[in-house]
Amino acid sequence: MRILFIGALAIALTQVSCTNAQQPSKTANSQDMVTTASGLQIQYLQHGKGDLPQKGDIVVAHYTGTLLDGTKFDSSVDRGQPFEFPVGMGRVIKGWDEGFSQMKVGDKAILTIPADLAYGARATGKIPANSILKFEVELLGIKPSPKIALDFKERGNGKMPVKGDTVVAHYTGTLLDGTKFDSSVDRGKPFEFKLGMGQVIKGWDDAFAQMKVGDKATITVPPELGYGPRAMGSIPANSTLKFDVELVNVKAAPAAPKPFDTKGLTAQTTSTGLKYYMLQAGTGAKPTKGQSVKVHYSGFLTDGTMFDSSVERGEPIDFQLGVGQVIAGWDEGIALLSKGSKALLEIPYQLAYGEQGMPPVIPAKSTLLFNVELVDFK
Repeated sequence: MRILFIGALAIALTQVSCTNAQQPSKTANSQDMVTTASGLQIQYLQHGKGDLPQKGDIVVAHYTGTLLDGTKFDSSVDRGQPFEFPVGMGRVIKGWDEGFSQMKVGDKAILTIPADLAYGARATGKIPANSILKFEVELLGIKPSPKIALDFKERGNGKMPVKGDTVVAHYTGTLLDGTKFDSSVDRGKPFEFKLGMGQVIKGWDDAFAQMKVGDKATITVPPELGYGPRAMGSIPANSTLKFDVELVNVKAAPAAPKPFDTKGLTAQTTSTGLKYYMLQAGTGAKPTKGQSVKVHYSGFLTDGTMFDSSVERGEPIDFQLGVGQVIAGWDEGIALLSKGSKALLEIPYQLAYGEQGMPPVIPAKSTLLFNVELVDFK
């Protein structure tokens, strides 16, 4: 995996402090409470006169986080260093993105965040699973959304990629002092990624969305759109990066998978409530508990929204059947198939992600649909 892939995003504290927070205009009444449609509660402790942040703006804030019983689990105040993040970009828990989007510079508030807007069923550090969280926060300042600099050296006349297309590009990456840290040119093989899918740093997604096949350009990527406060290999933390790039080719995204058409088929329902439609019967024996199975799948909400697909990735998933490595509906459903079978599984929430769902992708109490194909097992 090349260093351009960002993987799981870790938000760390920046080294920039904000000392010019505006003074609040008034002290808020303790009853100054807003409850949003999502269930987030915002109790304003004091109001400022500053601006509301816009999506992508860098928010500078102090916070102290506690459980409902008052147990403190984190505090920027204790560290004496404000926390910075781009609002509305999914870099923090959903309750923070929603809460800070409704605060002005100088506001102080208590955010009471339900579990489905925080960490859900995951235990995180000192935070137990399914925890309601309270944050006392102060919005100290706002920095404009950072942008890349795109300097075209040569213009092509080919296709401009759109989200989901595969971009084929050559690049050489350097620090501002000229130190080279990576180059597809040196390897003699262009790099490929899907545009707009978070497979590369944000600065790359932004830049290649503005380029055509044949373009050559230099991209200057600020830290916020690169690796931010993380050191990555030979790239120091908070580095501005420069890339000399050439857009070699664009491969159109294939049509997104859709739920299998079950018209004319009768659903079979198991004693647990799992429903399945057999579209193609395989041959031979069925896998048993403990065997390793290889499955291609695409997962959908009941409105047809796809949330995951091994088909799009071009690689089936491997797991051990019946030992809890996947949701219960999968353990049960895949055991019903022979090699080569294709089926649509309709999995009730009790056999999927339960009452809490898997926010923000899978809402609470979601029935899920899966196209599945049992490729092999052993």
